Amino acid sequence: MSTGRRITGLDLGNYNSKVCIFNNGEPVAMSLKQGSFSIPTLIINCDGEKQYGYQASMISQTNKDHVAFELLYYLHIKKMLSFMQRDAHSIIPSWSPLKTGERVFFKLGHNDYLDLNDAIKGYVEYLLDCASEYLSYGKTDILAVSVPIYHNFEIKNQLPQLFDGLSLSYSLFWEPEVGVLAHIYNQKKRQTKDFVLFCSYGSLSFDVALVSTKQNIRIVKEDGRYSVECKLFGGKYNTTLIRRHLDNMYKDYKLKDVSKLQSIAEQIKLAFYTEDEYYFDLQEIADDAPSCTLCVEEEDIRKILSEPTKSLLEEMRGALSGHNISDTEIVICGKEARSPIFKNSVISHFNDFEVTWYDYEEALCAVGACLAQAHCNNGIDGLLKYKIDPIYRKEHTD
Repeated sequence: MSTGRRITGLDLGNYNSKVCIFNNGEPVAMSLKQGSFSIPTLIINCDGEKQYGYQASMISQTNKDHVAFELLYYLHIKKMLSFMQRDAHSIIPSWSPLKTGERVFFKLGHNDYLDLNDAIKGYVEYLLDCASEYLSYGKTDILAVSVPIYHNFEIKNQLPQLFDGLSLSYSLFWEPEVGVLAHIYNQKKRQTKDFVLFCSYGSLSFDVALVSTKQNIRIVKEDGRYSVECKLFGGKYNTTLIRRHLDNMYKDYKLKDVSKLQSIAEQIKLAFYTEDEYYFDLQEIADDAPSCTLCVEEEDIRKILSEPTKSLLEEMRGALSGHNISDTEIVICGKEARSPIFKNSVISHFNDFEVTWYDYEEALCAVGACLAQAHCNNGIDGLLKYKIDPIYRKEHTD
């Protein structure tokens, strides 16, 4: 059992979330499923009862009558709509939100609408309940939340209303800053360089921020603006490019619906994380096609993803402008960072820089948020020379 105020770190993701507790003086990532720290960011309405996480995922897979809602799907939907244009339908569910004033509602069933804020609040409460039972941790006193930079700093004005009703204290921290703090903690006694280029490659975006580690861990400001970039070239976009390739290659056939093709494209993309080629039957993507085994090779995928990969490298290069290997290192995390095509491109283009890769399952930012709050409270050995500040803090009083 931990002593003092119990701290839980939270990294809310578009598709999966991560949780970390500060137990016996150490950050411990929560695993509800053996070998995985990822918890589906899902809510489902089943017979009038809301289900979350793994339970929601299981129900949605076994009973197609129930609609599963990926909670954070719409936090930057306007960007997705404008960016994806005609392909927006391939990544956005067929049901639409209803907006009333400042409140947004989503349809979970035939006539069941759920307020977006209530949905996220309910999901967070579910995670906190899981955390309280994990390792007999007990009820959380302080929630530390990692906030991604792609919200263009407006989210700090929106998130408080989500957490105000949770009856606990909470702090919001920028994701790049807590990610770098966790990196420093993981390095133990190795000296971290003065600047860290923090890159998060997720399903919906590629976020880059230059973070200073000189005493205060903070996102660097240059010419009055924060040194951050966000590209909507996330993993879903890569999947869509592969799906378009299938569309063009086999347009003479009666192709299956977009969601089915998108699913096949996702399988192809993921296969190349570990394989050099992928085989599938033409009948899997076309209703009127003969049975015929097709092969997609790594070079095909490399060509398809060449433009977005090039764009991501340019964002990294731009953020590193004016910095060199003597004062800057690179940290890369996120689900899509596992792609060998991306990884090999980074190694080739930034071979002079020290690059640290964090596995998607290491829960880096949840751990970082937990560490940040614990460090703000009492200080942590190994981090005493550093200072990190929340972007928002609210103390709960009974």
